[in-house]
Amino acid sequence: MPRLARPLALTALTALAALLPAGCGSVGDTAAGDADALFQQRAQQVVGAWSEADLLERWRTAVVPAQGLTVEPDWAPRGTLKAAFYGGWVRTATALPTAPGTGEVRYADGTVVPVRTLDAQAAYDGMVNPRSGPCPTPEDGRGTCDWVTVTAVKPATTTISTARGPAEVPAWAFTVQGLRQAIVRVSVDGAMEPSDFEPKGLPSAPSDGRRILLFGQDVVSHTDTSLTVTLGSGDCDTDLRPHVVDTRDVVVVGGTALGPSPDQACNAMLRLQEVTVPLRQPVGDRPVLDAASGRPLLPKAQPVP
Repeated sequence: MPRLARPLALTALTALAALLPAGCGSVGDTAAGDADALFQQRAQQVVGAWSEADLLERWRTAVVPAQGLTVEPDWAPRGTLKAAFYGGWVRTATALPTAPGTGEVRYADGTVVPVRTLDAQAAYDGMVNPRSGPCPTPEDGRGTCDWVTVTAVKPATTTISTARGPAEVPAWAFTVQGLRQAIVRVSVDGAMEPSDFEPKGLPSAPSDGRRILLFGQDVVSHTDTSLTVTLGSGDCDTDLRPHVVDTRDVVVVGGTALGPSPDQACNAMLRLQEVTVPLRQPVGDRPVLDAASGRPLLPKAQPVP
């Protein structure tokens, strides 16, 4: 699809687990290690790295989409147009504005962030795939290519999923010949990805004997007092333990587990599970950080209807 150090307080623990870098977990000696101490050490590193790199300030002003930047229309009346769109068989029959502008991103919690916006031509260029494969033949037999033809464009807004929840964002709406609905493309300039917030200089995830840190996958949901995330673990890991550090500025989540002993055979299966941890205060605009990588976790992708 075309396309975006302050003191820590340890809270109560619940059941978390996460993806191992090698699938089955790092293997050291046979000692179990101190799970709480291992996680606290890592959480201190992550919070310190975010503070030193001034990532919090960037987070508060950045827009981090948790979905693609193109909102597709109902292709029903012209099914071949969807194939043409994915194959890059798109053209314009109207001039596209080339002047960038400004707009606002409105989050569900009422926060409003001013942003720069792309011009329609730049949004169009980012939306259209490189041309590949044959162009679909029109169903009515007229011509040899059922082009996606843009006949008009206008400024619009659309609601998308972001790292901070649903948000209304600036967009361009492209009218397509033969479709009832427009193709909508988010026009926020400089939309960022979680990898853009990876702290520089953060040490590799520590371990303590066979006790290892686990990696988070995504955020499923949250309430004023709890946070549910998806984590995974190696199929041979045991003694999975949850951990969360809830500070004024960030929420650091993760898990620890015992990797298999050196003489134990292990497959490379990944186990995923949804687990819930308690919060002392609502998430709000705080980033939910994966302890192992230091990156923010995005909301879980919802299935397309």
